[in-house]
Amino acid sequence: MFIISIIGKKHGKGKFVWKDGTYYEGYFVNGEIEGVGTYKWIDGRVYQGDWLQNKMHGKGLFTFPDGKKYIGEYQNDKKNGYGTFIWPNGKKYQGNWLDGKQHGMGVLTDAKNVKHYGEWSNGVKIKDISSVDEFQKIQSRGNESQSEYANIFKLNDMSLSHVQQNEKDYSSYTVQIK
Repeated sequence: MFIISIIGKKHGKGKFVWKDGTYYEGYFVNGEIEGVGTYKWIDGRVYQGDWLQNKMHGKGLFTFPDGKKYIGEYQNDKKNGYGTFIWPNGKKYQGNWLDGKQHGMGVLTDAKNVKHYGEWSNGVKIKDISSVDEFQKIQSRGNESQSEYANIFKLNDMSLSHVQQNEKDYSSYTVQIK
């Protein structure tokens, strides 16, 4: 079933397929991608998570064709807030992001599982921190609560269970552009 709002825009749950095979499946509000959904590009990239006004916004999982993945928060189509980026070789960054780049406190775990605590600015590590105790002391002086940083010390792969909890009961539809 295809739902068109009074003003002629997609509204509700459905699937939209572009001519090149790229598609979005999820919720639309007044013609815009909004709510929870999955966007799949033809090159194999996939984003599953929250959307606001056609942009990744909220919590989500972004996977790349080469095996990399990011699990975390987005704002206006960019990694923003807390998140974990994992490389195929096992390397992992857990920490804060701003405008799509590592920014603030974080932990880089190398492929040999050695943890490197530090502070990043605009995607560049600017300070090494030698111990977990020092890391926690620095955080306790910051503006954000320590509980936010507790996640840095454990792999907190966000499940997308909130996706099911937040879904509304819309009728579904499918659109394919030829």
